[in-house]
Amino acid sequence: MTSPSKLGGFLQLSIKPQASPARFVADDITGFAWFGTESFIFSTSPIYGSPGVFLASCGGTLRIKTLVAPKTIDAAYPKGADYFELRAIRGNRIEFYYGADVDKIDFNEFRTNKYLRSVKVSLTEATLK
Repeated sequence: MTSPSKLGGFLQLSIKPQASPARFVADDITGFAWFGTESFIFSTSPIYGSPGVFLASCGGTLRIKTLVAPKTIDAAYPKGADYFELRAIRGNRIEFYYGADVDKIDFNEFRTNKYLRSVKVSLTEATLK
């Protein structure tokens, strides 16, 4: 992960699989953690990226699966206004902070149980709890 600007801004995840000429890029990474030996979970923000919580599987070919998609679509954020921030992985449960509209979140209280959500994950399916 790198910041596309020397002044900061946002984190960018870039993956170039050895067997593919294509590169996968995700902007505005808010969290990242390994899930097993060949997969990882990452979350993104709507400010500079497309929001959500995702599973990336690196075994063989790169596969990206959306675990939690945005729900709040508006003119300012056509890809979703929802803000996601990965907190932890506990076994097969992914914990993340969630706000439905990034412009209405009070970040002084955001990282509290009020905004904490979780999703149960396996490599083949995810169900929101």
